[in-house]
Amino acid sequence: DPEAIPSMLDKLNEGWDLVSGWKKKRYDPITFTAPSKLWNLITSILAGVKLHDFNCGFKAYKAEAAKSLEIYGDRHRYLPALAHWDGFKVTEIPVPHHARKFGKSKYGFSKFFHGIFDMLTLLFLKRYLKSPLHFFGMIGFFAIILGAGVLGYFGIEWIITQQMRIRPLMLLSVGSIIVGIQFLSFGFLAEMITHQFRNDEYKIRNRINCE
Repeated sequence: DPEAIPSMLDKLNEGWDLVSGWKKKRYDPITFTAPSKLWNLITSILAGVKLHDFNCGFKAYKAEAAKSLEIYGDRHRYLPALAHWDGFKVTEIPVPHHARKFGKSKYGFSKFFHGIFDMLTLLFLKRYLKSPLHFFGMIGFFAIILGAGVLGYFGIEWIITQQMRIRPLMLLSVGSIIVGIQFLSFGFLAEMITHQFRNDEYKIRNRINCE
């Protein structure tokens, strides 16, 4: 609704970089609103920015925020999260919502699950793209500790009973150690590749006394 445009511009003038609409009073069936509310809640927690309606198409941006956003695929759903991760100030205001007059909405529980997976992918890339060893190393270390712990248990049992039997759990523990070492190796290789082509980008709002 164009009536919300002045309110959004006022928010931008207050210093916000992205103002997202919030369809607070909706005229959609519960089969649409229920998964939407759950999706927005989970996305808000994962993104670290408190919004009620990430997917609202009614938004206002400052030019520097809009130009910095890389949009492809379904990333348009997460523009407030992407802007927040880039250091921009994000807020929301209630906007009018009108009931659908034509056609049927394609959003539902299937879109909900796709949206969550997309969000987890973005979160992974944001947190671990420049430090892949943190991700692979964490998994590898856990697998090695788990496998070593189980083998240690069998070793103590052998010392006490002087009997050693090959059990499926023993084979699984050996496999766990091997997989853990592989994950650590992947992490080190990914870290070296990332370090080789590292190109840190920082958003600069103002320059003071710079020639």
